[in-house]
Amino acid sequence: MKINGIDIADYGAKLLSREISHSDTEIYAFWPRNALRPYISPTIRRQAKELDIEIEFKGAADIIETNKSLLLKDLAIPTIKFAALPHYYKGYLTDHSITDKLYGYEVISVKLLVVEEEEEVTTEINATLSATVHMPGNGDTPVRLEVTPSVDVPTVTIEGLGEDLTLTNLTAGKTVIIADGTVTEEGVNKYADYDSWGFPMLVPGDNAITVSVNTLAVKLIYCPRWL
Repeated sequence: MKINGIDIADYGAKLLSREISHSDTEIYAFWPRNALRPYISPTIRRQAKELDIEIEFKGAADIIETNKSLLLKDLAIPTIKFAALPHYYKGYLTDHSITDKLYGYEVISVKLLVVEEEEEVTTEINATLSATVHMPGNGDTPVRLEVTPSVDVPTVTIEGLGEDLTLTNLTAGKTVIIADGTVTEEGVNKYADYDSWGFPMLVPGDNAITVSVNTLAVKLIYCPRWL
C-alpha cells in the first residue's frame, strides 16, 4: 500500500486489512396509489465510497508514535494505491482509533471517504469542430478543461461536457482553465466570462464534443471514475 506515492513500509507500518464499500446511491422514487409502475427519477446521485483499513506498527514506543504521526498526517487528504488493485483511491480521513496495543506493537483502524479513479488521462482536441472522447470508467467524471485560442475569439460554445458552456473574450495565446469550480486565465479570475449551469464532466462511454469555432486548442484532463 502506498500513500501519496510513499510505501507504508517507510513508516514502519504494514497493511493488515482493507474494506472498500460501493458508492452510496440516492434514487428518488415512489409508487403512486393504483399505479402499475413506480415513478423513478432518471437522476441518480452517487456519493463517495467508505474505505476502512487496519495498519500495524512495530518497534520501540517512541518510533511507533513518530511513524504513526507521520502516516496519519499524510492520510489526511491522501491518494492511496493498493498493490493488488488497479485503481487509486482519493479522498479524506474521517476517523481513526487504536484497536490493539502491546509493548512494541500497535494497530490503528482508519476510516476514509474516497473516490476510485484510474490514472490521469489527457485528451487534446485541436482546431476542430467535433470529436468523440471515450471515457472507460463507469461513473461521471469531472474534467479539467484548458482552452487556448490561436486568435482572439469573442465567444465560443462547447457542448458535450455535461451542461453546455460558453466562454467570451478569449485572447490569442492565453489559456483559460476551468477546474474545481473555478475559471481562470493566467491565474486571474475569469468567471465573469463563463456561462454554464455546471462544470465540465464526462459520462461513461463515448462523449460527442462540439466546439463552435475551430481556432482553439482544447485539452481535457481527467481521471476515469469507478463506482
